Amino acid sequence: MAFKSDNMPAELRDQVLAQMGRENIAKVAKARRRTDKAELEHAVQQACIETLKVLGYQIWRQNRASVQIEGRWIKCGIDGQADITGMMLDGRRLEVETKRRTGGVQSPDQKAFQAMIEASGGVYILASSVDDLLAGLETAK
Repeated sequence: MAFKSDNMPAELRDQVLAQMGRENIAKVAKARRRTDKAELEHAVQQACIETLKVLGYQIWRQNRASVQIEGRWIKCGIDGQADITGMMLDGRRLEVETKRRTGGVQSPDQKAFQAMIEASGGVYILASSVDDLLAGLETAK
């Protein structure tokens, strides 16, 4: 199966292919096709998670929630945190905020979280597609 990206420079595409190995190309291509038509943020999240795992990144989905236990509200996570968190291959912190293809914008809390991560030397990627994710990873190298 061919790996194609209209938005990705040929040099970046070749580097991604070399890193992925031929056995994983079909998985990323399938994830890309899903984000090409994705209107829901969840579809973009899933495709980005699959792609990061194929590329060997240690990542996990980071949920933000509040729950009530015995009458007390417990907050899990922090306001503005990214959807996916983990580590770059060189050990730096990685945060990926996913948005739907059209109309998705960062909240003020998300922008503050991004500033905190970047000020600490981490990598923050705003992605509405697998192409955005791959471009952000290349920029962070």
